[in-house]
Amino acid sequence: MISRIISAINNAGVDKSQLSKKIRYERKFVVGLLDIKQLESIIRHHPAAFREIFQKRQVNNIYLDTIDHKTYFDNVYGNTNRIKVRIRWYGKTFGEVEKPVLELKIKSGLAGRKESFPLASFILNNEFSRDTLAHVFSQSGLPPWVREKLAGYFPVLLNNYIRKYFVSADKKIRATLDGQMKYYAIAARNNNFLKKYEEKKNIILELKYDLDSAYVASDICQHLPMRMTKSSKYVNGIELFNPHLPT
Repeated sequence: MISRIISAINNAGVDKSQLSKKIRYERKFVVGLLDIKQLESIIRHHPAAFREIFQKRQVNNIYLDTIDHKTYFDNVYGNTNRIKVRIRWYGKTFGEVEKPVLELKIKSGLAGRKESFPLASFILNNEFSRDTLAHVFSQSGLPPWVREKLAGYFPVLLNNYIRKYFVSADKKIRATLDGQMKYYAIAARNNNFLKKYEEKKNIILELKYDLDSAYVASDICQHLPMRMTKSSKYVNGIELFNPHLPT
């Protein structure tokens, strides 16, 4: 599995000397028949003794993709080596975006790593465009290889959701619950963010853990009354606004 991650990095054209060493695994569960309180009860009464950490908060993302939707198709077709580019921040969605972070998620199956780079603040309003991001990137001191990687990417989707955080008693497994998801169509320019979709039913449970805790995660999954599901908020959002994309 480690060699597959390295292969993903090579295929993504990333400078390995600039990367972190942390590889983590993720398992996702999309739940539509239980509400948030029922899911919380399951987590709190799990044998792993999960407890809530931090405060719940709103997560915001702007996803970037190439003009031919490479990120989307890599995910849909299940390509082993893939990379996702997004800008993430917390709190309110529109207006001044404070402390945004550029994230490159390099994945291979359940395993992956996330490279994060702080960005300069910007305004998200009707005047937002690809040029806005180009200016942000130029003001943020990004490494040259990251700037080069971003050259072929465009903003294509905005979303937000409310996230709650939990950790197991042994602190080996982290769990998050994402609900109240909203998606906004976004273009290279001329955005009014009126094209919107709100997901009122599904909640996403995600387990995150390091390689040496994989055996613990497998045991934890045995005590969850739902099955692991392939899920991508990015793919879901793109398909909502682009129903004619070939799959």
